[in-house]
Amino acid sequence: MTKFFILLTVLFSIGANATETVVFESVPYSNRYYKIDTNYEVNPSMGRAWLEIEFQRLRDSDRDKTVRVKVPGMSFDQNTKDIVYNGVVCGTRYYKGGLFGGFYKIRETGNCQIKVIKDRTMYDDGFNTRNVRRLRVTIATR
Repeated sequence: MTKFFILLTVLFSIGANATETVVFESVPYSNRYYKIDTNYEVNPSMGRAWLEIEFQRLRDSDRDKTVRVKVPGMSFDQNTKDIVYNGVVCGTRYYKGGLFGGFYKIRETGNCQIKVIKDRTMYDDGFNTRNVRRLRVTIATR
């Protein structure tokens, strides 16, 4: 069983920027991941969009982990092929043809900023408190 505890938290305002939203938080966070990527993904037939957070391990022998996060206010517009977050277009889905067929890609518009924040916080496990690593993913509109 993995020691990676996931606490999915949705908060609606933090800090000075009222449009920044924490969409994922993990406390405590293991430092065994060297690279963390975020991507938009869609289900076009249902009009749904979400964020995928990819955790890549330090060693090749370790398995990578992908977490899907449903972001409140994020959807996929089937007519315009846009990923929309609270009325702001974050990305557009398009078809890229190739010699052996094509595939769909998502082009980010730059209107939404996704941040991966690693810091430290006090963690209470119900018995003791300790200072642990924390990982948060936030989204903000420009």
